[in-house]
Amino acid sequence: MDAKTILFLFGLISLCIGLVYLYFVLVNKKRNGFLMAYAIGKFFQAAGVIFISNRLLITDYLALNIGASLLVLGYGASYFCVISHDNKFKKPNFYAIALPISISVLTFLVYQGTTYLIPAILLYVVIGFLSIFSGIKLISGKQKTSTVSLV
Repeated sequence: MDAKTILFLFGLISLCIGLVYLYFVLVNKKRNGFLMAYAIGKFFQAAGVIFISNRLLITDYLALNIGASLLVLGYGASYFCVISHDNKFKKPNFYAIALPISISVLTFLVYQGTTYLIPAILLYVVIGFLSIFSGIKLISGKQKTSTVSLV
């Protein structure tokens, strides 16, 4: 299998995970906005990976920049839901995740360079920051609900 096929399969896996969480939210009688946001984040991740894997079918600008933007939005939504394990909206957590996402999405959409090395590095740095930040917040917080075990 080539890299495009593997990326496409990863996109389909994210889509299936998002569908499972969406089904759980819709079947559950009590609505949980964080789980819904997690499912939407998975849909963004799936769309971003599918955009990137179809580079040859659509232009590079759309495939890479829009795909990277969707990936960052998806990971941001997912990580925000993970660090909101007590089902309470906290502004500092939201701003800590929203700021790097905003900067990177604007960079992806405005960037018109000939090489895509800068957006690729920015994508990995932002996703790495979000992973480390949410991991630290998750470890340092007290788990009061079972949302973390679901996510």
